[in-house]
Amino acid sequence: MAAKSSVLNMARWLMIFCFGIPHYLGALSVKIASPRNGSRFDRCTSITLKSEADIQDTDIRRIVFYRDGRVVKTVTKSPWEYTMENVPDGIYEIHARLTDRNNESVLSETNQLFVGPIADGDKIKNGEFACGLAPWNLSVNSEAIATLEIDSYGWLSDESSMAYIDIENPGSLNWHVMLTQPCPIDSGHTYDIYFLAEVEDNKTIGVDFQSTTGDYPVHFWQSVELTSGTYEYGPFEFFCPVTDPSNEFKLAISENNQSIYFDAIQVIDKNWVKNETGINEPPIAVANGYALLQNYPNPFNPATEIKFTLPVTAQVKLSIYNVHGQLVRKLVDEVKSAGTHTVAWDGRDENGLSLPSAVYIYKINTAAFTTARRMVLIK
Repeated sequence: MAAKSSVLNMARWLMIFCFGIPHYLGALSVKIASPRNGSRFDRCTSITLKSEADIQDTDIRRIVFYRDGRVVKTVTKSPWEYTMENVPDGIYEIHARLTDRNNESVLSETNQLFVGPIADGDKIKNGEFACGLAPWNLSVNSEAIATLEIDSYGWLSDESSMAYIDIENPGSLNWHVMLTQPCPIDSGHTYDIYFLAEVEDNKTIGVDFQSTTGDYPVHFWQSVELTSGTYEYGPFEFFCPVTDPSNEFKLAISENNQSIYFDAIQVIDKNWVKNETGINEPPIAVANGYALLQNYPNPFNPATEIKFTLPVTAQVKLSIYNVHGQLVRKLVDEVKSAGTHTVAWDGRDENGLSLPSAVYIYKINTAAFTTARRMVLIK
């Protein structure tokens, strides 16, 4: 036995001498090489995830890609990459797990990716319904009958789409029709919920956080009365006592058979932490050389910055309005040169008074360009 062991050891050291130290004798590691942490993308585009490892391809059994803690792709041969198609607005947590031929595994660090004009800490994906329906799902239970579709000519937000839910039969309970999507939650975190909705007559809905495992415990429930002529709802605050990666965010809407429109749905994690990165600018959406960027940070307290781009020197008006269309602050009313400009707003009105938590609209006007965006002040 001793002679056999000696021969095996000699063969092992001969392999090291000829071919170098095998990866399983050293540190095993993998990383997301592209896109790098903090990268930003336009909504509804394709994003290719590329991994790198410190071992030869032949020593890799598989690399598994995770998005927001869930497996999205298992790759068993080079190239070690995966393309996400038609990616909606959202903040995505991306990492990879490498398993070698000895079944040893290692996780990469997590990269945060930002898609579309997303607010910091927003847990919801495709809240503006700009990239189709995914990852939203219409849950229809019991005898209820309902359909979900995208209204491409939506008017509730600045975006040109919203969700329309037609309820033919509401069932017998308010949760028999629900608009849902996965939304992991963490113990000790506080979440603020916002959304836009439109109904012809009053309708009470439920805002719900519920587990999809075990006995399906409900972590949070808030009844909200929707009224005709009111479109902005929230914030509804939820202090979370548990960590639940299987949690879903739900809007229970089957009090009656009245149809309903939704848009601009947000769940803001007020304890969200951004990975440090040198990439801070959102992508610029340019129209003939003009652009109005999403304010940053957003949501904000107590101040935020607004950037806009001009292709030529122009007279510019930049103003802040409340959701009722009332002017609360005029930030710019002067001639500005071509280029990118930054304007700060301290959350105060024309009289220097601090404004309350709410959704506000900032609007730019020039002779050739007019557009507006929404922002959220949270105190």
